[in-house]
Order: sequence, then C-alpha cells, then structure tokens
Amino acid sequence: MRNDTAPAAGGQDFSAPRGARTEGRLEFSRGAAHLAIHGASMEDLFRAHFGQPVPSVTVDGATVTVEYPRFGQRGWWRPGAHRGGRVTLNQDLAWHLTVHGGVAWLDADLRSLRLAALELGRGASQVELRLPRPAGVVPVRVGGGASQLRVRRPAGVPVQLRIGHGVAELRFDQQAWGAVGGELRLETPEASQAPDRYEIEIASGAAHLEVSTEQPSSQP
Repeated sequence: MRNDTAPAAGGQDFSAPRGARTEGRLEFSRGAAHLAIHGASMEDLFRAHFGQPVPSVTVDGATVTVEYPRFGQRGWWRPGAHRGGRVTLNQDLAWHLTVHGGVAWLDADLRSLRLAALELGRGASQVELRLPRPAGVVPVRVGGGASQLRVRRPAGVPVQLRIGHGVAELRFDQQAWGAVGGELRLETPEASQAPDRYEIEIASGAAHLEVSTEQPSSQP
C-alpha cells in the first residue's frame, strides 16, 4: 500500500495495486461520517483521501480496512467534527462494502461498480446509495435505527424490501406510507423469481426511507 501525502498537509492519500484480484472488500471497522464512495477505471485496487483525523488504513490481500480513532458519541456525529474522506474503487472488481457501527453523511455512487453485497451498521443516517444493475441476488443490509436513507436503483431492476419493527415515512417506488408498525415486506412484480435482483433489509425500524428508481436524465 502507498501513503502518498503526509498528515501534516491536512489529510492523507492511500492506494494499493490491484494485482490479479477479481474481488475486493472495503470495511470501515469503527463507523464513518462525511464519506463519499464511487468507482472508476484504474490500475489500482483503490485510491482514497482522508482528512483529519486520518484513520488507519490497512490492506490484506483484497481487503481494505479503514479504522478511525475512537470518538465520544457527540464528537463523532457533530457536523464539521472531521473532514471525512473520499474512496475510489476499481470498477472491474466485484466489491463487498461494509461499515461496522454507525455511518452518517454517506454518498455512495456505486453505479459504475460491480456490487456483490453492502452492509451498514446500526444508526445509518443521511445516506444516499445509488446502485448498479445487479448480477445475481445482491443483499443490502442496514442495521436498526436508520433515518434519512435513500436507495436508488436502475429502472427495471427488481427489488425485495423487508423492514423489521416499523417504519415512519416510507416511499417505495410510486407508493408512500406515513407510518407502519411491525414488520413490513414489499417487492416489485415477480421479484422473487428474478435471477438478478436486490434484497434490501432494514433490521429494526427506520424513518424517512426511500427506495426508488434512478431517473434516466441523471444517469452518468
């Protein structure tokens, strides 16, 4: 792995060669905030820039692990508490993306990636996910307490949605609900038989959730 910029410069750049890898994993072990993720065509496995405080970044094979210092709860989520980061992933690999713990202010434009799975820990807030066309059944798992979560997928892509223990303010394509108690299961027509689809699961409770299709005019 290469560390290209010293922390004293206000941040640090990281990258690693791809080699012959066909799959990759990106894991945030202690949450994340003010984070952007996208894909690009490049020779490296990944490239990233993180502002202060700079997290620890390690590469083990095709697994990239990002670990921030421990913060108190108020310090971690306070807007402006740190400068966040931007991660670019090699779009020719199939990626597993995981954030353990909470995540806030996440913009993940994954439309150019091959997404194998995505998991966000409990307490996801202010999150926008723009998904690519799936190859096979692709799971998207979000821990309980999610709020202000918007998931967009390409038009015509089947999806199954399961929410445990209630939701407040949900939009699922052209349908909308104010509040629903208990478990909720929704799916697009014939999604259960579709070989290529998303399975989205919110573990326990959500508020201000949108699952919809990408507008053609906003495609890259």
